[in-house]
Amino acid sequence: MSRYLGIDLGTSAVKALVLEDGGRVLAKGRAPYPLIHPQVGWSEQDPGDWWQAVGSASRQALAGAGPGVLSGVALSGQLNGLVLLDERLEPLENALIWLDQRAVQEAAYLNATFPELLRRAAINPANPIYVGAKLLWLRRHRPDLLERARHLILAKDFINLRLTGELATDTSDASCTLLYDLRRDDWLRELLDAAAFPPDRLPPLHRSTDVIGRVTAAAEQVTGVPLHTPVMAGAGDVTALSVGSGAIDEDVVSVTLGTAGHVVVASRDLTPDGYERIWQMRHAVADRYIRLGLVMSGGLSLSWFERELGDEERRLANTSGRDVYELLLGRVAASEPGARGVLYLPFLEGAATPFQEPDLRGAFLNVASSHGKADLLQAVLEGVAYNIRDCVALFEALGSDIREVRLSEGGSRSDAWCQVIADVLEKPVLTLHEIDASALGAAMIAMAGASGGADALGAVIGTVVRTQADRRFEPRTALAPLYDRLYRRYRQAAGHLLDWVHDSRPGAA
Repeated sequence: MSRYLGIDLGTSAVKALVLEDGGRVLAKGRAPYPLIHPQVGWSEQDPGDWWQAVGSASRQALAGAGPGVLSGVALSGQLNGLVLLDERLEPLENALIWLDQRAVQEAAYLNATFPELLRRAAINPANPIYVGAKLLWLRRHRPDLLERARHLILAKDFINLRLTGELATDTSDASCTLLYDLRRDDWLRELLDAAAFPPDRLPPLHRSTDVIGRVTAAAEQVTGVPLHTPVMAGAGDVTALSVGSGAIDEDVVSVTLGTAGHVVVASRDLTPDGYERIWQMRHAVADRYIRLGLVMSGGLSLSWFERELGDEERRLANTSGRDVYELLLGRVAASEPGARGVLYLPFLEGAATPFQEPDLRGAFLNVASSHGKADLLQAVLEGVAYNIRDCVALFEALGSDIREVRLSEGGSRSDAWCQVIADVLEKPVLTLHEIDASALGAAMIAMAGASGGADALGAVIGTVVRTQADRRFEPRTALAPLYDRLYRRYRQAAGHLLDWVHDSRPGAA
């Protein structure tokens, strides 16, 4: 059977997996890289670290899979990672990644100056996350850097450049930059003009399944991917997630519990009613779009809790060989639904859905001396689930009739968290057989690209995507009144916290 390599360039690590024609994952690899924070609210990464990690993860996966014919490679990548290149196609400085929040004023300027253009063409309002806002920040604060830049590419496209020597991007990744016209399927020149950045310095646009080049000898040396292997354009991580979880119909919501939480549903059209409420972008499936709700601190809430309050579990994990998160999550059995009154607001890195506020921060509320670690942990699981419910409620308000929720990434390993999400959303939750859904989606894009292009993607999804039959979590109907009441309290508390942030700003009345 032919094999396909999917590579997911995430926020904290790269994951690679080898998929064979029959839909079986043969092997995986993983390699981390650091985040760089030059100032509070700034988040950068070194593209050279990405490339080294891709080399390590790819070699791990290929070695684990053993001998075989590799017929294609495709990448999934973190959205809105901005990489500036010089004339030698080398990075000028670190990449500004999606977590970077320095462009708050630039986003406000774009919303005030181009309201109709953003609503009509970009379909999304400006936000500091977007490449478009970051590009304007660079024009205002680092014009010297922009003058030296010969090319601007996105995170995954830097890896594709290293693999093939070719500059390219795909429409799903481009559609999330604010620099793309979703109705005309082309770069949005008016916003490029606002940053005085020539459109010819952006990469050519392709469909996700298009072959953009072949692996070079230099790339083979680093990654172990055979010379001349076809490389497809790939997709942004949200689109790859949608492919890898089979989210192509409007009744299935896919949720990741990685560093961030991505909540996605497919749609056949763009909706003006989604403006300022959700993100909308291109799907890899030709006649579909994606609606996205973002939980900025999804799995991050749990990893932060483990880092700050998990000393006992880490010691036990070191001596027993057990997983620290398994030990930590085992504690929630000592609490109860509702966390005995403790409420957690999951905004460690700001809020994205249902309101976009980068300065919002998290909080525990209603904590008493009688509460313990188990209650705080139960509250964390519930707080993230409430933010996911925010997203699902918006989808349903826009016309989606959602019958099931599919979970993937690390947090989906926890039965306790899966059950909490089912109870809070009052919908059945299924877990995917392959939890690294974005890496799987990338491999599936490579498979479709090698066997017929975009027209083959639907058949590939039908062949590959599977849920775990023994891990279906039904909502406990007896808890619905409790969680309806607690969700209202969560929304009320989040609104008060949002008001507090606004009142704390300079110049507030």
